Amino acid sequence: MPNIFDRINENISSSIDSFDVKANFENQVFTKSQDYQKKTFSDLYNKRYNLNTKLRSFLSLWAVAAVSFWLYSVVQILHNNDQDYCLSDSVLITLLTTTTVNVIGILLIVMHDIFNGKSEDKKETEKLSKMKKLLQI
Repeated sequence: MPNIFDRINENISSSIDSFDVKANFENQVFTKSQDYQKKTFSDLYNKRYNLNTKLRSFLSLWAVAAVSFWLYSVVQILHNNDQDYCLSDSVLITLLTTTTVNVIGILLIVMHDIFNGKSEDKKETEKLSKMKKLLQI
């Protein structure tokens, strides 16, 4: 007949074994969750990067088309001024000034967005490091 201490020892060892099984299961679930979060985060980051690249390409093409059309229109106005439009000198100066400002402004906006230096890289690096800390990578 087993004594009471042997029974207690058996109960404790079986409890410890069941805790180990539960701990291993929870650890596996947690690891899978972390892997899923890492994969999801990297997928979203890649999608954003691809979309950002496509939008930048579209914006640069739009700027080229808009500036080219605007400059063509101004050249036509200047060329046909004496025959068709008969605009005064102050109107022509205003037209050329606003055209110059618009062209330079559009080009600066587009170039700043496409070639913005390391500011976006720094922001992305900071975001990635924060996310890695949260995910404990």
